[in-house]
Amino acid sequence: MIQNLILDLGGVLLKTNYEAVGNNFRALGMDGLKDVFFEPGPNNILYRFEKGQIDGPTFAQEMLSMAPNGVSEHQIRQAWDSILDGIWPDTLPLLHALKQRYRLFLWSNINDWHYQTYRRMVQQLHPEIDFESLFLKAYYSHLIGHRKPDPEGYQLILDEQQLNPNATVFVDDLPENAKGASAVGIKGLHLDLTKGYTLKELLLQEGLLD
Repeated sequence: MIQNLILDLGGVLLKTNYEAVGNNFRALGMDGLKDVFFEPGPNNILYRFEKGQIDGPTFAQEMLSMAPNGVSEHQIRQAWDSILDGIWPDTLPLLHALKQRYRLFLWSNINDWHYQTYRRMVQQLHPEIDFESLFLKAYYSHLIGHRKPDPEGYQLILDEQQLNPNATVFVDDLPENAKGASAVGIKGLHLDLTKGYTLKELLLQEGLLD
């Protein structure tokens, strides 16, 4: 019997717009960032930022080193933050319903800039709620030093919350992150946004929602 539900943030609960962020960086003359960001390895600046190994000013300086003359830190941050595109319409009512049924947790790969921006965005859109209060605890990669799909982050949540992995489901919009959860015994579900699926539809399909 499933008792615990761990949800990703971007893509699953928040709308993300990869096209916008790509277009905005190209408009600044910064092509090829996809290769920089998603090239695995210890020197990947995005992964280091998401693990809290570098701070915002250091990330900004590394980004500026790849930018044409005249591009400012403010412009880079604006372009980077444009990936955050609001909240899916059914997110809040769905979270309220899930909270009554499961021990609910949030687990996000996120960096300090996006962390600040998402919290501000949610507060502006829904000042009536404390978003994090909908979860028993929120886990952010830049604060705990682990990012998905590395198993250490999932295991940290299991250990800290004393969760039975066999009674736990994790949902992410990236298949590799869902697979990462499975590596520590959690049932990982991939929310395939490319097929237009919503979190509610996936949970209904899996029998986790009536």
